[in-house]
Amino acid sequence: MKIDYPSNYPVENKPIGAWKYFGLDLLYSIPLIGFICAIVFAVTNRNNHMKNLAKAVIIKRIIIAATIFLLVLLYIFLEPATNTVRYY
Repeated sequence: MKIDYPSNYPVENKPIGAWKYFGLDLLYSIPLIGFICAIVFAVTNRNNHMKNLAKAVIIKRIIIAATIFLLVLLYIFLEPATNTVRYY
């Protein structure tokens, strides 16, 4: 069922449908292109719902990248301690 909004309804607050969310999720899942599109949509889009979704994707990717970076650093610095030579 499609809801018709009045002609004077602001574009900034017009809700987006489930298929658009699905399509944006597919677009954002493409590794580099999705991140670039998320940045563009977060900065230039007029619809607040699409802006907020793009911002959430950017924040999520930054958190994941920082977590992976910290885990790699932990592995690099803690791995030599586990390779101690034991003489029996």
